[in-house]
Amino acid sequence: MKRSKRILALILGIIMCTAMLTACGGTGGNEPAASSAQPSASQPGASASAAPPSASSGGGSSPAQPSTAPSFEPAPTGEDVKFAEHIEMLTNFNFSVHNLHSPAGTGEPQNMANRMVFDALVELEETDGKLSFTPKLAKRWETEDWKTIRLYLRDDVYFHNGDKFTAQDVVNTVRMASEAPGSASFDNWRYVAEAIAEEDYVVRLELNAPNVNIFLHLYMPMCGIVNARAIEADPEKGYYIGTGPYTVSDFSTNDYITFLRNDDYWDEMPITKTQTWRYVPEISSRTIRLQNGEADISMSLPEGDFPMFRADPNFTTIPVIRNNSTGILLNMNDPITGDKNFRLAVAYAVDREEITMIALGDMGIVPTDGSAWGRTTAFRNTSIPLIPHDPDKAKEYLAASVYNGEELEITTAGIEHVRASEVLQEQLARIGVKSRVNVMDQTSFIAHTNGQDSKGQIMFWENVLGPNPGSFRNIYAPGAAMNRAMYNNPEFTAMLDQAPTILDEAERSAVYMQAQETIAEDLPFIPVFFRIIEFAAKAGLGGMKISLTHTFYDCRMMFLVIDG
Repeated sequence: MKRSKRILALILGIIMCTAMLTACGGTGGNEPAASSAQPSASQPGASASAAPPSASSGGGSSPAQPSTAPSFEPAPTGEDVKFAEHIEMLTNFNFSVHNLHSPAGTGEPQNMANRMVFDALVELEETDGKLSFTPKLAKRWETEDWKTIRLYLRDDVYFHNGDKFTAQDVVNTVRMASEAPGSASFDNWRYVAEAIAEEDYVVRLELNAPNVNIFLHLYMPMCGIVNARAIEADPEKGYYIGTGPYTVSDFSTNDYITFLRNDDYWDEMPITKTQTWRYVPEISSRTIRLQNGEADISMSLPEGDFPMFRADPNFTTIPVIRNNSTGILLNMNDPITGDKNFRLAVAYAVDREEITMIALGDMGIVPTDGSAWGRTTAFRNTSIPLIPHDPDKAKEYLAASVYNGEELEITTAGIEHVRASEVLQEQLARIGVKSRVNVMDQTSFIAHTNGQDSKGQIMFWENVLGPNPGSFRNIYAPGAAMNRAMYNNPEFTAMLDQAPTILDEAERSAVYMQAQETIAEDLPFIPVFFRIIEFAAKAGLGGMKISLTHTFYDCRMMFLVIDG
């Protein structure tokens, strides 16, 4: 059995018990969890086959994984229990802006911040491995054809600046997103042709076409409802204002962002008063600061340091397998990397086991198929063969390509990606390809490779994927913010546009299967590994939601018990 399979079996045993930090339960607010969490067969015009697919539907099984998600436990209660008022989190990513309508505000860490400040219309919940939608700013909703969606909104919600939330704010949010091409907000709201305020607390969304995946877009952090008046008055700090459990109280570009609890929050109140997420680029410094008590939780520590934290009762560690597929993106507009023979040469030159071992050690899993889909993304096609490591065949394809000894750039960001890129550089050299590794911070990388005009040639990066197969349009459609490969296959795009309009799940599955085969044939992306990441935190820290299927870590209810 390969090393990756042995590691997977070990990690899954851990994750079944500890894949989440303890989190607060309950939906909060006065509204019950409505039976209309998603349009169902009991509603006019809806049918069981029209329900959004579960993360496990279609395409056979994904790589081995827990069949159920760990349950959330509430924070401890009692008069003798004391909680920290402030939590300091160290991150391996920097924030250049806090603006969900900016291309620079596109990415996973930015959306973690968006989740803190902005509420979405709906929430996505995971129970026993099944996904369902629950009310948030929308109390309930209805549709008859998946093209017109009517949402009935809460009437007791206020923005941080005191403005009352109404249907007009949804209309304004859709309009502002439509004016922000290059942002993930634009990519997710693009399915809505028009938002109409029918009443103060009723909004109608008219979609461009029927879309059974629409709620898988609306729950996303980049679809949070904004306050247009605040943004128009102050284009920078207006994005600090939302209806969420926190507002931004302090922000230092590329250094830190501090969140202050909204004590008038309409839903479940967070325990922690303030949170600061601090960018510490040096990985060993994060370990030292956590050990010294300068921080309460840290992301992305050296893998060699985790045994020390695991053995210390003053700390807790939490491993989780990422849904995202990490690998090599090749710019389809570049005269060299756009050549199919060159891309095949790279694909056959790649030794995934070597890259994974050197870059991640035991914290990586080599895929067993060639799909670019996420591990748990619906309708993953597991029958697509993985291109094997074959240096001789790589040299044959290289000889047939347009490559003529030029030095190419491998662009990347993040310590693990840098190590992987350096190994890739060596592997390409073995077949005769010259390259250099260009290391950027995450914000610079996102700007440099934005899908409006990506300047990368070869990029080592992680596809940001959730359970929604429609998210692939945000990564590989022309003009999409995260289309770093500048991929443009009208047939592929048409399939992604067609699939959500199909109410029959088997027919929808067939289209998504074919789409994956098409992109695997075109090869703008070469999957290399799935990451297993691990958080280290002080014992007593809980409330961070780490799902088996979601892309974004949810820190809204994070707490730290300091006594009791």
